[in-house]
Amino acid sequence: YLLDDEVCYQSYLDHIQNALDTVFYPERMEEIYTNYHEMISPYVLAETPGNTQLNNVSQFENSLDDLIAQVNERYQAGQSFLESQ
Repeated sequence: YLLDDEVCYQSYLDHIQNALDTVFYPERMEEIYTNYHEMISPYVLAETPGNTQLNNVSQFENSLDDLIAQVNERYQAGQSFLESQ
């Protein structure tokens, strides 16, 4: 397997670190999530029953907090993985 090769494995670790440092860090993702959540909010909240995937408005309102919690968990998982190597 590729990850059994030391050079490939180190490259894999480097790519994870790079993603965590430059793309997938919580502050950046929270800003992106908040921006898009606010952008679509008026349209989502204007949806009518039968024409929406939401069961209720609070489902959408809570989605931002859920996304922020998820990105923090995944970021921490990535950091923990790298620290264990």
